[in-house]
Parts: sequence; structure tokens; C-alpha cells
Amino acid sequence: MLRGKCRQCEKPISWRYPAVELANALIWAALAAKFGWQPFTFKAAVFCSMMLILIFTDLEHMILPDEITKGGTLIGLALSWFIVLPDGATKILWFILEKEPSSQLASFVESLAGAVIFGGMLWIMRELYYRLRGVDGLGLGDVKMAAMMGAFWGVPQTLLILLAGSIMGAVTGTLIVVLSRKEWTQELPFGSYLGAAAILTTFFSDELFGAYWQAVAP
Repeated sequence: MLRGKCRQCEKPISWRYPAVELANALIWAALAAKFGWQPFTFKAAVFCSMMLILIFTDLEHMILPDEITKGGTLIGLALSWFIVLPDGATKILWFILEKEPSSQLASFVESLAGAVIFGGMLWIMRELYYRLRGVDGLGLGDVKMAAMMGAFWGVPQTLLILLAGSIMGAVTGTLIVVLSRKEWTQELPFGSYLGAAAILTTFFSDELFGAYWQAVAP
């Protein structure tokens, strides 16, 4: 109906907008096909949609909006009470305390631990790099994004996301530097790599964990 133009200014609409919206629809359909109609699918769909926003915003503007990262952290914490996370790192805590919490409480604590551990870990890395080099090696948006992912998925899966995202960023960054002959200090959209890794692990976390354990303990 719009014939590819804005209704107000009549300037052409970039192909990126319908492409991203189509990608979002395809991801939702793929999640429903893989996991069926269950609460987890709803949670995964919300998460993947937010990851898409962060991926393309970071690619274009090198920004990870607080509305998504901070808001996503709160959503992840809230959903953990209703869509229970599997046992993770906090299982050790309950063992030490000799407690048997309800599944909802254990899930919420796992979500909170994921947000604090990974948000805190990346914040410490950022501060250390700045102290040593005098420049920011990691944006605060990446720190908040890590906290958001931890709130959604807890410790084990978020660790997998950070590992996969770091590998993707290192490989892609090396190729960019080598092929385009840019400096090694070239700024890269790390949040985009994290977002891509997050969507990948949302679909294939069990398979990736299985492959990992086969590699380290064949």
C-alpha cells in the first residue's frame, strides 16, 4: 500500500526494516516448530526479539539501548518465577545452606545470580582494561546486555553464550582487520556477536552443551 515509501515524507523505506521483521517472524515460527506451544517458547520468543533489536542497533549505531538491556533484565527476573530455570550454579548454594527451596525460588535466585555474575564479570573486565590501557575496551551496554542474558537463562547457558559470542567476535574481528587492513584497535559491535550467539544457543543449547562435554571429556 505504501509502495516502499514513508507515508509522511515519501522517502524510500530501507529494505532492512521488512527484512528484520521477517527474520523475527521466522524465528518465532522456528521456535514454535522446535519447542511446541509452551511457556518456554513464549519466553524464548521475547528474548530473541530483543536480541534482534540489539544486534541491528549495535551494528548501525554502536549502541545497546537501556530500554532493552535494563528492561530485559527485569523481564528475565520476573519470568524466572513463572517459567522455571533448570538447576545451575546456585545448586551449590542450596547444598551449602542445606536448604530445599521451592522450584520458583530456586529459579529466581539462579536468574538473579546470572545477572549479577555476568554483569559484574564484564564490568570488572571493563574497569581493568581501562586502568591498564586508559581506554574503554568494552562498553557499558555490553555489561548490561550480559546481565540481561544472565537474568533470562541463568549461569550455565549464559556462560555458553559469552563463550560463543567471544569466539564469533574474535574470528570476525580478525578477518576484518586482515582483509581490510584496518588497525587492531578497530571498534567492533560486540553486542551484535553476543546477540547472534544468544539466538543460536536458545535453539541449540542442549546440542552445544553435549558437543562441549564430548570435546573436554570424551
